[in-house]
Amino acid sequence: MHHLATTSLLRTPKSHAALKFVIVDDHPLFRQGLVGLLEQLYPGITCLEATDQASLMAVLAQHATLDLLLLDLQLPDMDGLSLLQQIRNIRKELPVAIVSASEARDKVLSAMRLGAMGFIPKSCPVPILGNALHLILNGGVYLPPSVMLDPAPSCEASAETPELALGRLGLTSRPLQVLKLVVRGDSNKQIARELDISENTVKAHIAAIFRALDVDNRVQVVAAVGRLGIRFPDG
Repeated sequence: MHHLATTSLLRTPKSHAALKFVIVDDHPLFRQGLVGLLEQLYPGITCLEATDQASLMAVLAQHATLDLLLLDLQLPDMDGLSLLQQIRNIRKELPVAIVSASEARDKVLSAMRLGAMGFIPKSCPVPILGNALHLILNGGVYLPPSVMLDPAPSCEASAETPELALGRLGLTSRPLQVLKLVVRGDSNKQIARELDISENTVKAHIAAIFRALDVDNRVQVVAAVGRLGIRFPDG
């Protein structure tokens, strides 16, 4: 089972000492614990902290360059999803990952539609946290496996195979293969290698997928597949 949802264009990796994260959470013990984990994963990292919308805005005003913002959805002065929208409006280039005690499917998909680059449950093991952060820092997207594996029972597509559900959108065999690998977390180069096609052909299939799902990027692809209740089998 792949825990990494999808990837986009890779960023140039930084040394750990150059990384600067912001943690937005109103629980001091959780912030301190997360800082400790991040310092183990990325020695030399700088971790900034905020407890609410007001203190986060102060941090953003003081630091023009940040690598990742880790945002809780339960804040004392503002709904986390509303704050996510505000962050995306003022710092569109800043990757935001939700770190939440809730794994509610509607919350996860709402966050992804608003532009979050990941949704990391607070209950996840440290190795999964490390994998998720690595993917996000390299330009990818992380979703909890439950979002892709447990479609809502009321979803019409949940009773269909991916071929039937997405075939109705005009996606034929090869784009479906590409889509499965996008959701699995493969880069264009990896998809080209696995399917024995050129990267230009991969890009053409991905463009067709974007059109069929009415999306503009891979983040929205993952959200759309989850919203449709599409489940790709392992393997």
